[in-house]
Amino acid sequence: MRVTYALLADSATVDPATAKLNIIGGGFDTIWGPAFPARHPSLTLIARLEIAPTECDYEHILRIEGLGPDGQAIMEPQVIQFTPQRNLAEPGRPGTIPIVATFQNLVFLVPGDYGLHILADNNLLVDVPLFLRQQAEAPELNV
Repeated sequence: MRVTYALLADSATVDPATAKLNIIGGGFDTIWGPAFPARHPSLTLIARLEIAPTECDYEHILRIEGLGPDGQAIMEPQVIQFTPQRNLAEPGRPGTIPIVATFQNLVFLVPGDYGLHILADNNLLVDVPLFLRQQAEAPELNV
């Protein structure tokens, strides 16, 4: 099992019929806060899992967790149990699963380097970096 892509967005949905993603405000890695602690209203992690045919028909556990600069959890982990099915039309072809996980009202206590981790069966697949930075105050104009 591997992640073929992962990114952050403001929001996203998956079309259940086609598995196509609809992404709004995607592709960033930095959030600027005027002061800390900072609350971010909505953060969406988007990823695509590729699953080898040999990994199909078995139960797997996917875990999404967020860690702060000190290694402490910034949210409750999301845990999903799933059993991917083999593609009967093309049994040698890997399967794919889109992931859209939205986190509401995350609180970031301090500026620093954060990360969202996707693990499958307790193995880290990807670490998506998220940088929290303090906004500089606007300079005063001397007129």
